[in-house]
Amino acid sequence: MGMLRTATVALLCWSMTVAAQSVPGGVSSLLQRGQQQLDSGDFAGAAVSFEQARALAPEDPVVVRGLLYSYLRARRLSEAVTLGKEASQRWPQQPDFHHWLGLAYFQQGNTAAALGPLERAQQLAPRRADIPYDRALVYLTENKFTEAAEQLEKSLALNPDSALAHVLLGRVYQNTNRTLQGIEHFRRAVKLQPDIPLGHYHLGFAYASLGRHQEAITELQKEAARS
Repeated sequence: MGMLRTATVALLCWSMTVAAQSVPGGVSSLLQRGQQQLDSGDFAGAAVSFEQARALAPEDPVVVRGLLYSYLRARRLSEAVTLGKEASQRWPQQPDFHHWLGLAYFQQGNTAAALGPLERAQQLAPRRADIPYDRALVYLTENKFTEAAEQLEKSLALNPDSALAHVLLGRVYQNTNRTLQGIEHFRRAVKLQPDIPLGHYHLGFAYASLGRHQEAITELQKEAARS
């Protein structure tokens, strides 16, 4: 799931390592196994491991964090919402619980419910680029381009090398008649990641909309070759 960024996964891994050093052996081994399953993409297996760990340590926030993340990645969304609500109330200063609750709502298609937890997560962790990025995805789903642009600009200020964020912001600018600004971001995206899906396509389309046909053809040919 593209919206769960590398920094978040790294934070989860660090938390698991610390927890594994400080909890009883049974829980420690379950945390380690769950983390290994997350690393390998076995999200269903990870959920089972963290459920077993939670049976032994129901009040451990690291165990709950791993379980919530596993539910989200396994697309067990109803369970993710239930656990996310419980965890965000139990540990209200933990941004991940609010963040992942918002993402669970978003993946359910409940964009109205998603925005509140995401906003709270951003208040708690204002230096993280992934949270405004995810808020932007929600706004894009609702065609709220002004709000989406604001969040993508915040995300890129914190992580200027996110090619996908540049593509999305370029699309927002083009949809709001700011094509030249959009071109700047499309060009930045394909420079950062030349094979990014649809990067050259959007750049070519933007050139075509300005009547710059030769440049448009060049970019569309690059997209065709990439595809």
